[in-house]
Amino acid sequence: MFGAPVDLSFNDIGNLEDAWTEEPRSGLRPIKRTSESKYQSHCLRLNNNNIVELHGLQKTIKYFLAEPLQLAWLDLSFNKITHIDPVSFRFSSRC
Repeated sequence: MFGAPVDLSFNDIGNLEDAWTEEPRSGLRPIKRTSESKYQSHCLRLNNNNIVELHGLQKTIKYFLAEPLQLAWLDLSFNKITHIDPVSFRFSSRC
């Protein structure tokens, strides 16, 4: 069972590795964690920050989500991203 979205929006994050030091916001539903402190969610919200590039996207998804291959929703809206490389979104079972 997946929990609430991992919400890192509105944190003035400049690059994806900066997100690793942030604590996700709590919402109406509790954020569930595994014993490895990863989140049981299929949603990662990084919207409304200052992200310029997606370098390290896969590492960031793996850092936060217990099952990164189950990612269903990635919100990158309202950032400063001008280019998205298609390679950024290739995932494998090694992810």
